[in-house]
Amino acid sequence: MPVASEDLSDFYDARSSEKYATSDNPEMLKLVDRIVSWCNISDGSRLLDFGCFDGYLLSRVGQRRSVDAVGIDISIVALRRARQTSDEQISWVVAGNGGLPFFDQQFDVVICSEILEHVEDLDETLSELTRVLEPGGRLYATMPNDLDLVWAPLRGVCRKVDQVEGHLRRMRLEDFCKAGMRLGLEVERTQYRGFLFSAVWYRLLIYSPRVKERGMTAVHSSHSALATLAQHVAYVGMRAYLWGDSWFSKSPRCMGFDVTFVKPELS
Repeated sequence: MPVASEDLSDFYDARSSEKYATSDNPEMLKLVDRIVSWCNISDGSRLLDFGCFDGYLLSRVGQRRSVDAVGIDISIVALRRARQTSDEQISWVVAGNGGLPFFDQQFDVVICSEILEHVEDLDETLSELTRVLEPGGRLYATMPNDLDLVWAPLRGVCRKVDQVEGHLRRMRLEDFCKAGMRLGLEVERTQYRGFLFSAVWYRLLIYSPRVKERGMTAVHSSHSALATLAQHVAYVGMRAYLWGDSWFSKSPRCMGFDVTFVKPELS
């Protein structure tokens, strides 16, 4: 993000234009729960969402806690959507070349959900995120798992996701943790995420354009009964795959993982 090229800006503008607005679906609500819990977010916390897209995470966290929030993204299109749909009190910043445009130790929590696989220089990006994090603060981050570790039947879906989303890397959990630890961060909590049921869901719906378009059309249909039914069916399916895959949260055969780092207090 902070070292993004113009080509990447164009790519993510185009990708943001293709995406539907983030909805209050079971997967996203579970993510918000995890971020609030893992990062100990409380009233008055200062939050940075690094790669905020349409601002959904900051908006939903802000509904649960009274926070001072800033979202940053490489995509002008994404930030335009964030400004239109989110709380006016949230600040939105365009990412540019060089370091992050924030003071040292400006934030108590930094969120990097589905972002660090996109940055050109991971070490530089983590260094900047560590710089702006307050001692005692937390960095919540995700990363796609190393393809060699992912269960073989799921690798095709992973390759499809990498291609569509423009992923630049996958990593092993231990290597990702070491990258943070080299900067003085401490690993507080980890989990693996995304196994068989997630892969089936993503392959059959999320990355099947025709099926996804029909589903989203039904969900957003002007006929309220049809929209309600379509949403109910979709959300039941999502709850089912989230429950099924939760049994594999310790398995390195999953498609990705979550990590919370803590920046040590000053001695």
